[in-house]
Amino acid sequence: MKNIIPLSDRALSFLALAAGNNGNANSGDLAIINGHLDSTHLKAAIELIAVRHPILKSKIVRKSFNYFWQYGESIRPELITLDWSHKFDSEDSWHNATRNLISQDAIDPFLGSPVKLYYIKFYHKSALLFVSAHCASDARSGYIILDEINQFLCGSLGEYTDNSFLEDKHNFSKPKLKDWLVTLFDLGRSLLSRKKTAVLPDTSSNYIEYINLGKPALNSLIKYAKKHGLTVNGALNQALSKALGSKNQHIIFETLSVRPHAKNDLDGAYNNLIIPFSSVIGGKNNWIADYSCHLANITKNNIHSLVALQKLQGYLVRLFPKKKLKLLSRLYQSLFLKGNVLLSNLGKLDFELQTIAHKEVEAVYNYSVPLPPAGLAIVASSLNNEFRYTLAYRGKPGSIEHFKSEFKHHILELGKI
Repeated sequence: MKNIIPLSDRALSFLALAAGNNGNANSGDLAIINGHLDSTHLKAAIELIAVRHPILKSKIVRKSFNYFWQYGESIRPELITLDWSHKFDSEDSWHNATRNLISQDAIDPFLGSPVKLYYIKFYHKSALLFVSAHCASDARSGYIILDEINQFLCGSLGEYTDNSFLEDKHNFSKPKLKDWLVTLFDLGRSLLSRKKTAVLPDTSSNYIEYINLGKPALNSLIKYAKKHGLTVNGALNQALSKALGSKNQHIIFETLSVRPHAKNDLDGAYNNLIIPFSSVIGGKNNWIADYSCHLANITKNNIHSLVALQKLQGYLVRLFPKKKLKLLSRLYQSLFLKGNVLLSNLGKLDFELQTIAHKEVEAVYNYSVPLPPAGLAIVASSLNNEFRYTLAYRGKPGSIEHFKSEFKHHILELGKI
């Protein structure tokens, strides 16, 4: 294994976005457990799992107009153990405080491991929270580690080789000329188009909520998707459009996992393996048909044009040293990012882990701080056939109650259409 590899273009994008968000591009993976884990065994699990996934034992360095992951034996994820049993007067308050740690503890991957683990007790319950710099993780990464922690604590952790700690050229095909032409055409069209953004609270404060809409919501989404020949993500976009005001056209961001498109097996890899892309929702009666064609084109035929666009972004980021990345971020956003709402759900919808070390998992979910220009980030998933989503937004608690109410209403109404 090489001790140093260049950051992927995907990771470079999130590095630039972090700079534009006061250095914070944290994502979180949180599991709420009914019971306590042994802290000594948990620490041993993290030590071993970090060796299996080299990115956890690496930091970012800059050399010769490029950024690299540099592996180090002494680098390791920090484990912080806390007991908040007497700090909060309710389980909801504890849950909220735990979830919102990612807004308060910005991880700097230039200083050490891009991942930190919190283990927090609250009376008979506990929480496992992975906080990760988004340049090193995606929506699946934390779930992989939670699953491996469970395997270790149950004595069944097998061997694994993480194929993601390689230069991208070893895992992915290069874009061809036609992909570059499509990319340049789309970029030019985007630069000439006017921004279409949702009206969101204007504040520098971040807040993250967790909402469980249960089985009726999941059934409604699936029923609508099947009836209209859509993905569940398409159904969610229908509800999102209505909640934002379906008469208006909005540009939103979505994410696509590149794990299935790799030359090597990356199913269990810990790394940033997602590409963000923009979609247009709402504005006219037949927008869902246009959206479906757009999504099918990306997922089936045109992922290489997204890769080409990421390469353009990567070339730009490499020109700037760390101290100048904040200056770059506004230019980066004006060139490549037009919307202000992120709906991240194009990976696997369901998470199947029911226990950790034979202790019941009551809730588990992934989320991130709302990276600019997104002021609202929605990450949807299901557990035990219940639809849940996290809502990360720039605003004070309760500032988007109307949106939450509208989103819930339109999700439940989809099954009747």
